[in-house]
Amino acid sequence: MLVGTVNFTFKDAKGKESFTRIRIPSTFTFLEYKGFGAAAAQVVANMSTAEITEVSVSIGIDISGLGLNTVAAQFSDWFNKAFIQANNAVSGLIAKFNLPTYDDSHNATGSKNLDPTDADVIALETLITDGVDIGGSLIFPVTVRDEALSVVTIAEETFRKS
Repeated sequence: MLVGTVNFTFKDAKGKESFTRIRIPSTFTFLEYKGFGAAAAQVVANMSTAEITEVSVSIGIDISGLGLNTVAAQFSDWFNKAFIQANNAVSGLIAKFNLPTYDDSHNATGSKNLDPTDADVIALETLITDGVDIGGSLIFPVTVRDEALSVVTIAEETFRKS
């Protein structure tokens, strides 16, 4: 069963952040999710001494018909990640992505760097820098200031907790 989530980011007096989420059914419209998020933010804020810095909404998408991996590979490990950093060439602001359980067969030979000639790496970098056309609307990743990402600056295998 798919559910939606409303995610809350809290910041304490020391500047440390913590997160929590409230799950709600996936049967609502995006505007209804936003309304719930705003109402719930006030309720949560009344119960906390922290600053609430962000409220976001996540909506589950049924991908069962796409034929994606249905069973984890024997040696998959969420510590093994691909770390991707991209930036907006004008402002220099960056966005970072971790892809857990990374398949290191996409590395350049003898390197921790992702192979820039690998078709899957090219597809990922194209998604990040050029976006995807969905029914005539170009949807693309952005920086925290809503600026399009224009270049991938780091693409490497790493082992990290998060």
